[in-house]
Formats: sequence, C-alpha cells, structure tokens
Amino acid sequence: MTTSLSAVVLAGGQSSRMGRDKASLSFGDTSLLDHVIGRIRPRVHDVVVAAAAAQPVGVPDVTVVRDGLAGGGPLAAVAGALPAAAHDLVLVVAVDTPLIAPAIVGVLVAHAQGADAAVPVVNGHAQPACAVYRRPAFLRAVALSEAGAGFQEALRHMDVRWVDEAALRASDPELLSFLPCNTPEDYARAVALGAKPLPTQAASVDDQAMNSSSEEWYAFVEHVVETLDVGPGVRVFDVTAGRGRFLKPLFDNGYRVGGLSASEEWRADAVADLPGADVRLGAASTVDPADPWDVVLASDGFRDCAGADDARAMVARMVAKATHAVAILGIREDAVSGVDRAALLRWFSEAGATAVQFDTAADGRFNTFARV
Repeated sequence: MTTSLSAVVLAGGQSSRMGRDKASLSFGDTSLLDHVIGRIRPRVHDVVVAAAAAQPVGVPDVTVVRDGLAGGGPLAAVAGALPAAAHDLVLVVAVDTPLIAPAIVGVLVAHAQGADAAVPVVNGHAQPACAVYRRPAFLRAVALSEAGAGFQEALRHMDVRWVDEAALRASDPELLSFLPCNTPEDYARAVALGAKPLPTQAASVDDQAMNSSSEEWYAFVEHVVETLDVGPGVRVFDVTAGRGRFLKPLFDNGYRVGGLSASEEWRADAVADLPGADVRLGAASTVDPADPWDVVLASDGFRDCAGADDARAMVARMVAKATHAVAILGIREDAVSGVDRAALLRWFSEAGATAVQFDTAADGRFNTFARV
C-alpha cells in the first residue's frame, strides 16, 4: 500500500452510450465498480467514490460522496470528492477502466514527484481520468477555470508531468489500463480480456530476487561488487532500488547503502529491510548528481526510461554522482529503443567514464560496468 496516496473513483457518469449505469455492470463475480476498486485498493490508503445522487454503491470500506450537480462532469465530481480524501496526493480513476494495471499506480506516483499532476498520454490523447493529482493544485486549477469547464482547461492551470506510452508500457505492455469501456461492445471486449491472464512485464530485479535461491542471488550480487572492485564500508546507491532486494546482501555485509524507490510502498518495504539506509522516494530520472556516492548503480536497468534520450541522461547523472564506479544491470536490448552496447559505450565516454565492460547473463540480459 502507498500510505500517502488516496484514490477517487468516478462512478457517477451518465453512461449514455452504454445505456445503463456502468458501475453496476457485472464483471466476473462482482460489479464493475467493486472490481476496479479491488484492482487499486492494495496501492492506496483510502478510496472515495464519487457517485450520482441516488446511485447505489454497495462497496464496503469506501467513502461515498454524492454529486449534487447532475451533469456537472468529471472535473466537478473530482473537485467535490477531494475534500473527503485522507491525503493530498490522489489517484483519480474512472469506473470504466476494469483492466487498470495496479503497477501503473506506482508509475504515476513516481512521475508526480515535484509536479502538480502526472497524466498519461496514450495515442496522442491525455488521460486525465486515470492520473495522479495533488489536491491543493487541483482545487486551485478548478477555481481558475470557467464554470462548467472540463479537465483540459483545468490542466492548463497545473504543472503537469506527461507520462508517455514507453513509461506506461513498463507496467502495462498492451496499455489495457486505458481500454475504453463506453459502449456495450467495449464492455464485452473488456469482459473477454478480463477472463484471460493479462500480459506480464519483464521480471523486475525484486521479482528476480524473490524467484532465485538466497545463494544464487547473493552470488550474483557478489559478482557485481567483485567486478566493481569494492568491499564492505563502501557507499552504494541504487537509482532503481525498488524494495531494496539488490541492496539487501550488501547491507548485510557491511556496505552503506541507499537509493531511490518509485513508490512509497516500495520505499517502506526497503526501509523496513534496510534499517538506517538512505532510501528516498523518486525515479531514476530524479537522481541528484550533487550528492556523491562511491558506487552508483541501476539494479533494474533502464526500466523507467521512456526512450534513448532518457537513458542517455540517466547515464550522465549516474556518472556525475559516482566517485568510484557505475553499474547498470539487467539490461534488455529490446526494452528501450536505441539502447545497445554501442550506445552505452558512447554515452559513458561522453560522461567521462572509463574502462567500460559488459557481461551477459543466461537469460540474455547484460550488465555494464564503468570506472569514473
């Protein structure tokens, strides 16, 4: 659970194209509303349902806010529901997103750091009803917008971080989170897809650690530190720390560790496992080069990069932050267009790193090491 995140679920729309209340439609063995809430509930602290005046809700452990202005639109519905949320950081989702990927929540939260909002862009269109907002900024933007305005006008009054498809696909490869469910045909398709296993993303470093024996995982981490020629007492910062699975063997063996976790949930897990470690909330794109560490690594490769430009900038920031060595681990050449060994050699050289070397794992991923 991301303890500092609330959710608002928009359930009170007119459903004119569907011909009946979407929220009460069956999905599996429950209602569409209950299903969507179930998808996001593990990622949030509390859920507020923005419902129409007489609309049945029937979902336990949620706060229901009734829309007193029929036809006021989703912007007004969110504004009316926000005061009931427990936290200022709020995930907004529409009830007609039954295939929302829970991991998308972490992606949006990470991109919202330092901004008023994180809004996906899919097929060239903003998706403001599946986004993360800061409550004060959202309410201020609504106040600055004309009466009856929609999301698009309100967004012009916010500092928005747009989340592109490449970043979204890391958690939702087929972007099913944004599959429309506005008509009976859309609904039938969503039900059919919901009955199938959803596409999975490549295993993260946390997944690999969980799926490996303790001995195998510790041997991999030992291989990395031997390649970097470092030992206990060295400060190691992981810009893709996640839940801290890579850092755990180092921590247990006397290294001083820290890193960035993309969600509060992951950071909390890392802090619990690594007491006293300097684990912060943030994405690899927010690493601060002005705060030097001996070794700076990305245990999860370029997983959070939207493209080659992002990857190149990440390499430059990591080299600027490191005082001894840099490592980028678990790189998949097909994960980010334009990222391969030749590009990495060029980027490390541009950043001033030396002695760049590669090794390849049995699953085809490769690791990159460099001295600074």
